[in-house]
Amino acid sequence: MNNALVLIHGTWTRSDPWHRPDSPLWQALVTHGYQPIEFLWSGYCGGVPSAVIVPDASDIKPTLDLWRSEGEKLALFCRAIGLDRPSALVHSHALSVLSFAAAGTTFVPFQRFDTVLSLAGPVREDMRMVREHARDHILRWIQVTDPDGDMRIREGQAFDGHLGWQYALPEADVNISAPGTGHSGLLDDLSKWDTLGLWAALDPLVVP
Repeated sequence: MNNALVLIHGTWTRSDPWHRPDSPLWQALVTHGYQPIEFLWSGYCGGVPSAVIVPDASDIKPTLDLWRSEGEKLALFCRAIGLDRPSALVHSHALSVLSFAAAGTTFVPFQRFDTVLSLAGPVREDMRMVREHARDHILRWIQVTDPDGDMRIREGQAFDGHLGWQYALPEADVNISAPGTGHSGLLDDLSKWDTLGLWAALDPLVVP
């Protein structure tokens, strides 16, 4: 599918309207020539102690297994509908879901991506190795964050084994600072997409 763009929601936002066909963002993507595709996952919170039970495969931190399971589903989803190397727009903890899909696992081979636009993705230290493996299968990786007004991105880095927090994604080709957008502002208010260069950033880079 030419210009396919997979939309992946974050934790607890499975029912949010931004990744649905009648949302302003979806319509704007269509206007700009993209073919949005919604990927729904459980939306449960990984990375922290919780009651969600995912079989422990023992080779990674057990609390990350939920995201690994969802990443495998994302990779299989792309294969099932014939997406060889789509672009993706991920919000918040969807960054971890996509990272597992692009890194691959013992059971599911990696999925290639063209451009990945990460909005407010928590930069978890315990996901570093997964992101490093994913990096080989992503042509261009862009992280956009609000370093002043986004408190939720800090919460998203809880229990990652690292004191403090960070906003810049070490594996990204470009890190964009977007003050005033908070954690989810860019999903509903599209007025800053041009000034931040996000439409240009999404231009496909697919190569043979």
